[in-house]
Amino acid sequence: MQIPVIGILDGISVICLRKNGGYKFLDSWNGLYGKELAISFDETKPKFFEDAFKALLQKPSFGVYDLIKIMSMSPDNIEIDEKWKFTLTKDSNNPILLEFDTFEETTKLSPPAFLMAMLIRQHLKAIKTEIGEKPSEIGICIFDNFNENERIRVENQLKESCEMLKIECKFVRV
Repeated sequence: MQIPVIGILDGISVICLRKNGGYKFLDSWNGLYGKELAISFDETKPKFFEDAFKALLQKPSFGVYDLIKIMSMSPDNIEIDEKWKFTLTKDSNNPILLEFDTFEETTKLSPPAFLMAMLIRQHLKAIKTEIGEKPSEIGICIFDNFNENERIRVENQLKESCEMLKIECKFVRV
């Protein structure tokens, strides 16, 4: 597989690119340590990753994180984490929605796949900066220890995220 690969573990992502006959961690993505998957909506432009977590220290209800964990959950068996300052809800079209505050002093509702698409877009920008073009396809490797049903839920929503970005995704299992 020659395509860029995004690896995900415990809410952190790394990017690996093919170089010199093997895959190497992208230094601009904090190399082997990666970046935390979080978004903050405390200002006009969303903040991502570490910038989001810094903003969430000041305004904890203005952002989202733990998206992969949430994607893994059955809509019929949601486990709320006490540390979350956003809420989970649903409507007739979406079995899971995240509700969070925004800089506009309103609350917003978004499905996890849409929020994950926002994060994947940032990965694609970093990849484009490195290789000079947006890839048409990416690999995604989920290292979290999910059972088969949880993994299927996560993969289906990540496919949906990639479809929103008009990019193909393949899942890499190790």
